[in-house]
Amino acid sequence: MKCTHLNNKAATLILSCKPEKAIQYLYHSLLKTYDLPKNVSKQRPVEPNFSWLNRNKSLDETMKCHPFALEYDEGMRTYHDPMYIHAAKNPPEIGNETFHATILYNLGIAHMHLEEDEEALNYFSILIDLHRRAPIYNKSTKPKPSIRKNEFFTASTVVAILSNIGHIYFRAGKYEEALVNYEEAVEITRDCHSYYHLDIAATLNSIGVLRIHSLPSKDPKEVDMTISFFTEAHAIRNAILGHDEDKHTATVLNNIGRAKFITGDYEAAYAYHSLCYNVRRKVLVSNHLDIAATLNNMAQASSMMKDSKRALGLYEEYLNIASEKLGMKHIAIAATVRSMAEIHEDAGNLQEATQYYKQAICLYQDVVPVDGVGIEVSSILNKLGSIYYEQNNFVDAIDAYQKGLEIERHIYDDPNRNVATTLLNIALVYKTQESLANALVYYKEAAQIQHALGEPEAVCLAYTLSTIGLLFEDLGSYDAAILAYEKILILKTEHLGSCHFDVSTTLNAMGVIYFKQGLVEPAIKCFNECLSIRRELKDPSNDDLTTVLFNLGSVHVDSGHSSKAIRCFTECIILMKGKNVRVEVMDVLSTLKRLGRVYLKRDEVNSALKCFKEGAEICRSNDDIDDTVRSQLSIFLCLLSKCHFALNQQKEAMAAYCDGLRANRNAGIEGVEKSIDFPIDSYLLSRIKFDRCASAA
Repeated sequence: MKCTHLNNKAATLILSCKPEKAIQYLYHSLLKTYDLPKNVSKQRPVEPNFSWLNRNKSLDETMKCHPFALEYDEGMRTYHDPMYIHAAKNPPEIGNETFHATILYNLGIAHMHLEEDEEALNYFSILIDLHRRAPIYNKSTKPKPSIRKNEFFTASTVVAILSNIGHIYFRAGKYEEALVNYEEAVEITRDCHSYYHLDIAATLNSIGVLRIHSLPSKDPKEVDMTISFFTEAHAIRNAILGHDEDKHTATVLNNIGRAKFITGDYEAAYAYHSLCYNVRRKVLVSNHLDIAATLNNMAQASSMMKDSKRALGLYEEYLNIASEKLGMKHIAIAATVRSMAEIHEDAGNLQEATQYYKQAICLYQDVVPVDGVGIEVSSILNKLGSIYYEQNNFVDAIDAYQKGLEIERHIYDDPNRNVATTLLNIALVYKTQESLANALVYYKEAAQIQHALGEPEAVCLAYTLSTIGLLFEDLGSYDAAILAYEKILILKTEHLGSCHFDVSTTLNAMGVIYFKQGLVEPAIKCFNECLSIRRELKDPSNDDLTTVLFNLGSVHVDSGHSSKAIRCFTECIILMKGKNVRVEVMDVLSTLKRLGRVYLKRDEVNSALKCFKEGAEICRSNDDIDDTVRSQLSIFLCLLSKCHFALNQQKEAMAAYCDGLRANRNAGIEGVEKSIDFPIDSYLLSRIKFDRCASAA
């Protein structure tokens, strides 16, 4: 009777979140009665580790209860309650095997509560060994549990042991081993009872949870199969109980919601989480952590549905419960505050987002060190940097990025993609500030990391080098820019193929630099190769073809090949007038001016006159755009006047000249008489626009 009392006292302690104390009672009870040789050959129960008596208590100070009691309920803990040995005035006879097995089971449960899974697995394995050594074990079939009174190894008890072993393997990430035990639990229940049994429902739910965590991808077929385990578990529970107002049923509904969330069906996910919430509010205390978890799930679904107001309200409700149960120094609290910051950021409420991000950083830094905290803090600092950048607060942006970079250098091994991204972010801020030398330093370091990462980052490296090339060009370091572009050309050709739009983009950029250096032949070669690729792509919507034609035509003008220049400019204008090409008005005007001037230089005045007339008409029809377009009208009118004079049409020439004066005055341009004197604008070479690396991690 004394040993019975020790066991029952231990069971009560486990339920009171005092598993360490319970282990002492159970171990002493076991040592008093356990006949080792008789029961398990040379296997001994593992002696518990009592190091908890001397450990630092600072961790417990952040918790209102033992961590195990606060673990989120996925329905995997159905069999985590201890077993009592009932005493009465005339109790039925309890065999030693039943008594010992009960103590071993409770030892396993106590260690699971402490998350000491290796010790727990040892005890549960001893029980499975005892079960298979029992006289009722038939070697020709799988062991079938007895359902006779007063025997420990009933069907439900063996299912409980197998489920707990499955949960231990699950927590260790050994999903295949876990699945074997859960499947055996289903088979035993079906053989000894029927398919419609609560043990079946519990095990099907556990298999569903196992699949959620082990799915290699979000393949709809795989997720649908996972959902089928949950829906079957729900159907069984509903058929047996006749209602859904049960905490385990609520957990199954919650798991269906999680699976729906994975598929992207956020409305269905929210609906199932809402059903779960309504049940849990009825069957659990109002501040139960599982209610908080459901609120969190509902908030996540609402956020994905872009219902920011509802999501923020649900997160607030979650925090009210979770902060009481978990304490503020808990990673789940910090993660929720971060989620609220992201909602504000997505909604464009940057000031509120900044406040929540800063609060999340403080919360993460107060959390007892766990894996991943540094990653979260550095990521938030990167987000803060992006917000400051959007607000043109470049000083704070660089400060946030630098702090994040310091953390990343500490937590990541070299080379690391996240470090490269943060370096690119810092470089972008310096570039925006026109601090090109500083920007180059960070772009170069980012490129070195991307190069060290090899194949996966090859394309990103090409874009980083593109930016470096542009910076060298802006600094007038044309040779360095060409070297950068040559590396880019090799990378893009290797990874994208020789006939790719991005390859042509690099060739165009190289052509521009060669032209600036006065190297006409290399420039023409680059532009011709670029043009050949873009024609090969046969993309009628590719308005960038006009850019290359304009650049090539400009080089031909400079080299004295006026016929080739005319062909380029003419095709450029035809493409600009095409339905599938979106161009700026100024691009059309620039091309018409260039073409008209080439004709003038060749003394083909009538052809020039036609170009300038068309340009003037475009200016008149678009004079509501901006002052730049309005100012172009006087230039075209001046050029028209020049053509009329060349054709000895003095009346038309003077009319165009006077119209040009009026156009200048209407545009509010000072010194109109001087500016009307047949201006010759410089060559326009459109700068290619490169894709940038992401501005936020």
